[in-house]
Amino acid sequence: MSQRRANVVLVTLFLATFVLGSAELLVVGVLDLIAADLRVSIPSAGGLLTANALGLALGGPVLTAATIKLNKRTVLIGAPSRCLSWPTWCLH
Repeated sequence: MSQRRANVVLVTLFLATFVLGSAELLVVGVLDLIAADLRVSIPSAGGLLTANALGLALGGPVLTAATIKLNKRTVLIGAPSRCLSWPTWCLH
């Protein structure tokens, strides 16, 4: 892999990590609105953050172990594709 391509890959991964981290913090800023919309207390709505954190903490290692022997390119392309196609499946 050339140095330029490696830099593009690293920048892409950095930006993806930044977007995911920002998305997690965004929920904290609108937690009171989420609680009001769901008609629950703010601490109860905070359970969303706990569930998200647990999902990431537990799901990450499990998915890594499950895909460790697969082709990395297939996993990197297949995982987002599957997540993006999920809403389409739900509409049918």
